Amino acid sequence: MTSIFEKARTLVLSNIHSLLDAAIDLNSIGAIKQHVRDLEKARDSIADEAAVADGRATALDRDIRELESKKVATEENIDLLLTDGDDSNDHHAMPLAEQVMQIDDNIAAKQAELVDQRALVANLEDARMKLTTKHAEMLRSLNRLESMERAAVAREQAAKALSGAAAVAGVDVAASVDSVTQRVRDRDAVSKARFDRALAGIGDEGPADAVRASQAAALIAARRAQLQKKEGADAA
Repeated sequence: MTSIFEKARTLVLSNIHSLLDAAIDLNSIGAIKQHVRDLEKARDSIADEAAVADGRATALDRDIRELESKKVATEENIDLLLTDGDDSNDHHAMPLAEQVMQIDDNIAAKQAELVDQRALVANLEDARMKLTTKHAEMLRSLNRLESMERAAVAREQAAKALSGAAAVAGVDVAASVDSVTQRVRDRDAVSKARFDRALAGIGDEGPADAVRASQAAALIAARRAQLQKKEGADAA
């Protein structure tokens, strides 16, 4: 029985130590998440194992007390047989003495098992505490890395936005603004000159108006000549 519990203790604790000593890539959030899950599972499993071992130790302690009580009662029966003044029944003390010897063997075996069981409980509790501490440490690392990852994503998005703005406005913002200002000023000057020329041309006759004016003058001159000729003919 002792060897079975010893093997179980060795197997359980070796697995725990392997888990605690596992090399984890702190740059891999996925690996840390998996390790945190493994630690949680192992912690819960160890807690269950510790509860079972503690229950077993309690049962062994109870068995030992019961055996000790039985031993006392058996020894009292032996004493009663040996002191009753009747030598004819003393032979009944022999099997009772053998029972006491058997009880002593059982008590010794259970006490040895109890020592191992209590050691197992202590080791399991120590492993549970180490797992709890390791779990808290890895959880802090996970939260820190997730926060850093969120910050990195935000910075990347901000960098993309700023890069897009720089592509539109130019890398040298001040120079770009000066360039735009100069282009606006030049355009304003050109549009003003055009407007002034158009405004000045409103009061002047255009080429078509000049031609029609000449034609009208020629028409008037021809009419005047005809009138004068007619007047001359009437006078004659």
